[in-house]
Amino acid sequence: MRATVDITRGDFRLRADVGIPPGGVLAVLGPNGSGKSTLLECIAGLRHPHGGSVSLGERTLTDVARGVHIPPHRRGVGVLGQAPLLFPHCTVQDNVAFGPRARGAGRAAARKVAREWMERLAVAELAAHKPHQLSGGQAQRVALARTLADEPGLVLLDEPLAALDADAGPAMRAVLGRVLRDGDPARCGLLVTHDPLDALTLADSVIVLSGGAVVEQGATREVLAAPRTSFTARIAGLNLVTGRAVADGLRTVDGAVLSAARCDGVRAGAPAVAVFPPGNVTVYPGHTAGVVRAGNHRNTGSAVVESLEPHGPVVRLRIAAPRSGPEHGWVAGLTADVATAAVAELGLEPGQEVEVAVPAEAIGVHEAFTGQS
Repeated sequence: MRATVDITRGDFRLRADVGIPPGGVLAVLGPNGSGKSTLLECIAGLRHPHGGSVSLGERTLTDVARGVHIPPHRRGVGVLGQAPLLFPHCTVQDNVAFGPRARGAGRAAARKVAREWMERLAVAELAAHKPHQLSGGQAQRVALARTLADEPGLVLLDEPLAALDADAGPAMRAVLGRVLRDGDPARCGLLVTHDPLDALTLADSVIVLSGGAVVEQGATREVLAAPRTSFTARIAGLNLVTGRAVADGLRTVDGAVLSAARCDGVRAGAPAVAVFPPGNVTVYPGHTAGVVRAGNHRNTGSAVVESLEPHGPVVRLRIAAPRSGPEHGWVAGLTADVATAAVAELGLEPGQEVEVAVPAEAIGVHEAFTGQS
């Protein structure tokens, strides 16, 4: 699948160029209002772009310059969103058989296809049920079976796990993984999600949209391991500090220099970001600042604890900049993961002055997104 989309909606403009090879899955990440759903709607044929084209294999689905626009039901594109949108008056079996029947298959042939997909998605025992008799997870599995029974060449998944509970979500993610990996080798998928776990487990590659533009793209693990924007860093659970590259690190906008073990070949003076995990941020009592800076810590800063919240087996601290000392401004917005016992021992609480330290070995410096790369 190849899509080049240019569309304007009021003051918002989306321009994106995406491609998915046969058998591949592309995740689309981005904050609310970045254009994710608009991109999906243009590919599905639900919205007319003002420029560009969409093709699936050798078929042209949209070509604005040539006046081509294949309607949604003839595109060979399946769509699964947050809501199952099952036909309430039909049984599970008839819901799943709808696609083959709409394409002209006889009742027996359509039910045979439906039965195969119901068995693959473990909902065959629900064949005679109506949608109101299903749980949320069961309904979403049936909706996926209905989508795939229509034999689409492209499956568009618009936050399909967002409305599921803590038990149904992981189960459905596993089902999607099996279907996307072990299904038709010619079928490709596009997944819109806010969850990095969905992207990591279901997608080979990822694009990140912001303000209607593609700001990051590449292999999923590479993009999430080395983010170039604050949004991507946030969903990947990493800290990000902006500035310009220097010989062995980053000079922040406030003039502080962070030493880094990895600089990824960024040209000195170029806009860059320093990225590091919250688990590599060490927190000390504020009165030990002199001792900390005199030790082996090359990247230190004074800070104030903004908030504390449980985060699995640790406590996540959100850090604010101190009231004085602009050279410590780089610490604003950082997160630090601290053991619960250490929080109690240090007596950490909101408003407390602390010292933070980040080892150079934990920091990677990467080229920043500037809108020109």
